[in-house]
Amino acid sequence: MSADLDTAQPSTSRETNRRTIQPYLPLMVVTTIIWGAAFPISKSGLGDVPAATFALARFVIAAAILVPLVFVVRRGFHISRRDWPKVALAGVLGFVVIQLGQNWGLSLSPASDIAILTTTEPVSIALLGAYFLKEKPAPFFWVGLGLSLVGVLTVIGINPLTLFSSSTGSASTENGNRLFGDLLFLGGTLGFAGYNVLNRGLSKRIDGLEFTGGAVSVGVVCLVPFALIEILFGTATINFTGRAWVGILYTALLVTVFGFLALSWSLKRVPAARVALLFYLQPLSGVIISWFGGEQLTWNFGVGAALILGGVYIAERASRARTTLVSSE
Repeated sequence: MSADLDTAQPSTSRETNRRTIQPYLPLMVVTTIIWGAAFPISKSGLGDVPAATFALARFVIAAAILVPLVFVVRRGFHISRRDWPKVALAGVLGFVVIQLGQNWGLSLSPASDIAILTTTEPVSIALLGAYFLKEKPAPFFWVGLGLSLVGVLTVIGINPLTLFSSSTGSASTENGNRLFGDLLFLGGTLGFAGYNVLNRGLSKRIDGLEFTGGAVSVGVVCLVPFALIEILFGTATINFTGRAWVGILYTALLVTVFGFLALSWSLKRVPAARVALLFYLQPLSGVIISWFGGEQLTWNFGVGAALILGGVYIAERASRARTTLVSSE
């Protein structure tokens, strides 16, 4: 009788594990909603303050909160000398490369290109995680990822087969600028993928608050030269209007402080690919925010949302089933 109960217990535990919602899921869902709303909220502010100056103001505020928190909560940084170069690289990739690459790319390329290139982010993170961290997702994870990718394309109403075809009669210079803009934006996206992989790789040795505080501090230092170039030599007028401050404070407090701490907390507990999959929820929140602003929702949104949520469900179930199988062996 006792032996039967002992052998039945692991199965019951595994079934409970399959049914229980893991804490990172609601946390990252809230985070992706916040991130998805960032563009429509900060877009108008970027018209008043250039990209590098906007990003510098945002990250100075974030660093002014995160660094003191490190000393209050953690009693200072405990990052070893061998890990500081990796944290610094994460700061360059996650707070400089992505900011400048994506903003400059957006200024040179049409929004349709940018929308599709954004969808490469979870795929890049999954591939880099599989290669560098040896975290190979379950086969059905890729099915869910692909389904979510199709859903994102449906939401934004883009046909990927005709996306990068050059329009008739367009000048070669315009095509060159478009290609250069696409490459810049893709570089920024790959930068954020690198940030996630570095974060996950160091999560066993470095506290998430210390990692985020250290990385954003490096980002601030590296952004200073670019902001100075805009201020001293830029042609655009810099005007810190009310709408600019709304965007700066929103992205500093919610997107960076809350969002990146939530990201570090999640990456410490689950593979990078599973966290990255939830990034496909960002377009949904962006569209919903636009709808509150007066834009009309179309059938694309409903169908795309169903595909995205279905893909996330399939991938998450596959990942949890694989984790349960491995832990039971």
